[in-house]
Amino acid sequence: MAQCLKRGRVYRRCGCKDGNTGKQLGSWCPRLAADTAHGRWTYAVDLAREDGKRRTEAP
Repeated sequence: MAQCLKRGRVYRRCGCKDGNTGKQLGSWCPRLAADTAHGRWTYAVDLAREDGKRRTEAP
């Protein structure tokens, strides 16, 4: 059985909202690239279940 090397991810996102729709920009916020102090780092880990399917757990 082949193993997946990518078992999770670390990413940064924020709570800024789009002025037109009011939806959160998340990881698409343009300030994240410009300001290193803007947003929060978070992670998600992919876990294998007993039936072999994957599920993602986030903090």
